[in-house]
Amino acid sequence: MGNYCPSVSPSLSYQAAERTKLGKRKASLLFYKTGDQGSSGYGGILRDENGCWIRGFTGHLGTASMCIEAELLAILKGVELIDCLRLQNTTLETDSLDAFKALEKPDMYTRSSVWMEKISDCLKLVKKNEITLSSITPEENKCARFLAQLAMDEEEDDDDDYADVLDPPPGIESLIMADKPKLSND
Repeated sequence: MGNYCPSVSPSLSYQAAERTKLGKRKASLLFYKTGDQGSSGYGGILRDENGCWIRGFTGHLGTASMCIEAELLAILKGVELIDCLRLQNTTLETDSLDAFKALEKPDMYTRSSVWMEKISDCLKLVKKNEITLSSITPEENKCARFLAQLAMDEEEDDDDDYADVLDPPPGIESLIMADKPKLSND
């Protein structure tokens, strides 16, 4: 599985775990593509039980050939970040029903041994960290959409250009605040 932890210092991992030790966390993820041949990216946000920002991430994929693989990559990156931060009992949300189905029955969605291995790695981390997978609507996924768009606005040429977002970027605060009442009702 390799070292996938994006420059996480032990103290930052400890702080994130301590800050969320007693409460439920949520990770919302999104793959986003513009146009048939357009740029594609993904984004995700980790929040505490009160809906407050813990951390975010973005990734730029250039032109993704298969939507399902890009959606699975977004989920894998989110699960890897949860594992790096040593966060247990997190709910991972996505608005990609196809990605959920692919995690349940990978052989029906891909024949690629590389992707079968990535799905297997993802599922191992889900089990290890007691992550609950949950489906949400695109309307409920505005913060992740914002971060995915941020990745695409960077217009990097590299495939899988992952970026760790430690502080909430300007413009996302109102989306986080709008989601807080919904998160507290869960």
